[in-house]
Amino acid sequence: MPSPGPWNWMVENVFDPLKKLITEAIPKAFEEGVKGVSKAWDDIAKMAKYPINFVVETVLNNGIFGAVNGALHFFGINDKDLHIPWPPSGWGSYEVGGYTGAGGRLDPTGIVHAGEIVWSQDDISRWGGAGVR
Repeated sequence: MPSPGPWNWMVENVFDPLKKLITEAIPKAFEEGVKGVSKAWDDIAKMAKYPINFVVETVLNNGIFGAVNGALHFFGINDKDLHIPWPPSGWGSYEVGGYTGAGGRLDPTGIVHAGEIVWSQDDISRWGGAGVR
């Protein structure tokens, strides 16, 4: 059995731990960090959603716009209701679909769930752009 030389000591005590740090610990820490940031962002979106929903639906649509619509209908001035469509498509979650926002062709933007299909920017352009309905 060869005696452990300085090279073997360097491999076992420096390079192997460094390799493990680079290939295992850092990627795992990064993955956990991404999960933490994602959860925090989802929590912020959920907290913001309730007061915004209240303002749009209760105060504007059912309150102010409801009163204005009632008055306009009463006087026969308008047959079309004022209304803010709510929630907008994709707001607060990708689960209902919608535009992911501007960015480069290879910029990561969201999570794809099982059973979903994602179109490339080239495909979207061929079909008329993100605003086509």
